[in-house]
Amino acid sequence: MAGKTQHIEVNVRTLEAYRQEFAKKGLVIEQHKDYPKEDFYIIKKQKKFDSMVGPSKGIKKIIISMVRQPVTVFDKNGKVVVKDGLYYNGMYRGFDKRDTDIGAPFHEGSYKKPRLVFSFTDHAHPYDSTTGEKRGKYVISGYTYEHYIFLTPDKKERRKQLEDIIQKATGTYTGNLETGGHLLYRNPSPDNSHSGQRGVLSSGTNSAIYQ
Repeated sequence: MAGKTQHIEVNVRTLEAYRQEFAKKGLVIEQHKDYPKEDFYIIKKQKKFDSMVGPSKGIKKIIISMVRQPVTVFDKNGKVVVKDGLYYNGMYRGFDKRDTDIGAPFHEGSYKKPRLVFSFTDHAHPYDSTTGEKRGKYVISGYTYEHYIFLTPDKKERRKQLEDIIQKATGTYTGNLETGGHLLYRNPSPDNSHSGQRGVLSSGTNSAIYQ
């Protein structure tokens, strides 16, 4: 998994967040199963795609779905602020040296940060009788979602922001997203997860994300 890609961008924020959170506890990730399985294998597929694809034959970045969701963040003063987060999924498509069509999925706009909790070896005797130190180890107890793409409050500028993202994703056509119902709005979740129900901002439209 080491090394940079040459032809496509890879979202490695989840893996970096896991390494950083482990390091804060004085730990080092030694096996890939400590990372979220889905995220690890998406990056693995992207790097394989990058090593095989022929750039001279064209590489398409196709957005399949885009989701707008209110998320809770903290500003520099520690104050709670609600922002419109954006995340989207899609596929990279291209051809290898044998002209075989190949692809790899991608996800942008969010990543996962692990929850690390201390698990005692023996709850009846949590501390070492000699040193006084806690007996046990840190274990992963789920994760939280972090977001890094936020939409402007201005409706006109927000639409331009979305269309700029789509335009830079070669192979994506706005009309396909709109008619396919894949420009979505999701209701907020208490922990910023992506489990909220799909909401309706504008009756009778598939492009609620633009509203």
